[in-house]
Amino acid sequence: MPRNLIHTVITCIMLKGGTKIRDVEGAAPCSESLGLCGKDCEARCSARHPGQSGVQGSCDYSITPSLCTCYYDCQQPPEPPQKQCTGGAGLCSVKCQNDCCNANCASKYKQGTGFCNMLPRTWLCQCQYACG
Repeated sequence: MPRNLIHTVITCIMLKGGTKIRDVEGAAPCSESLGLCGKDCEARCSARHPGQSGVQGSCDYSITPSLCTCYYDCQQPPEPPQKQCTGGAGLCSVKCQNDCCNANCASKYKQGTGFCNMLPRTWLCQCQYACG
């Protein structure tokens, strides 16, 4: 039971802010946690680092719950022009999957993009948008 609690706490921390790891000397690759794994790990990674070489999303199934990690070239780290915030646009469903979620986020938030994030017992429409 305590082991499940530890995994839950770690997952919450990862989902709240994510983590970025950069090599001090600038050698590739860097990595960034994108939360829980799903069928769209690779697409979420590519969306966070558009046009950048060496971008790859990877799921770690050796842990429970499995987590999505984005690997990218550190030599040209992407710096968004504005601070990125996260929000939600309700629940995803069979009728409203990634495209629908993305459209909902685009209409709800300035420069909003979205994806369906499957959590235990819930399928959330998670949005990222420019803020600040």
